Amino acid sequence: MTSFRFWLFAGFVLVFAACYEKQEGCLDIGATNFDVTADKPCADECCTYPVIKMSVSSVYSDLVIDTMYSFKLDKLYEVPGRPGDSIAFSRIRYFVSNVELLSGGTVFGVPEELDLFINGQSTIVSDNFGRFEPSVSPSATLGSFAKTGTFDGVRFTFGLEPAIIGADPDSIPSGHPLSIQSDSTLWLEGAGYQSVYLELFRDQTAVDSTVIPIEGSMQLEFDFSEPYEVLGGFDLTLKFQIDFSKWFTGTNPKDDPIPMLRQKILENVSDSFLFLGF
Repeated sequence: MTSFRFWLFAGFVLVFAACYEKQEGCLDIGATNFDVTADKPCADECCTYPVIKMSVSSVYSDLVIDTMYSFKLDKLYEVPGRPGDSIAFSRIRYFVSNVELLSGGTVFGVPEELDLFINGQSTIVSDNFGRFEPSVSPSATLGSFAKTGTFDGVRFTFGLEPAIIGADPDSIPSGHPLSIQSDSTLWLEGAGYQSVYLELFRDQTAVDSTVIPIEGSMQLEFDFSEPYEVLGGFDLTLKFQIDFSKWFTGTNPKDDPIPMLRQKILENVSDSFLFLGF
């Protein structure tokens, strides 16, 4: 009887094994879709890997009444330090590039590269660009980031570095943040890419808005309040706040010449960003 039971069980196991098909899936523990139930690697490179994102919430501070407003277009805001003077924004767009995490003085960025045609030559640059517009596109995916470990800071470039300004827009893939196929507000014929497109009503009585394109860039760096551990298999989102009132500190938008406004706004950018966390 024992022998019969043994062979019956052995036969059942063999039949079950013959019928079982291994389940395909991503077996890379560093991937965002790692499948713990899979026992066979997928044949079509199905693994997807973590990306680094940047999210920017927009506000405007009124120092007179000590109030911070959620930023809105076409709303009158008081100019800092100029009681009675107001401005309204018709549109704001700006670029961010070269986002990198810092760890003990070592810098880690994204591995993707972009082949641009700059000044008649093919030029390879880090493909790490985000285009932001309050309320419309407040966040951007900047590239893959599979590096794990503990990080103590982040830095990025507000705007575009000088070399990118002269890039041929025809060399940009469709859908890329630098693409001008659907919107050319951040690119000017004869001048190239701009870091900021700002359309502004310069005072409360203005009938027409003033377009202020801003060329130039500034590197911003932020220390974390405490070291942050990045784990494998998870996307990373860096959260910032931008206060547009800070852009106009020390300005007189109603009367300042456009070149002076451009310069002052760019100088004030570093004070307008605040790192909020992850």
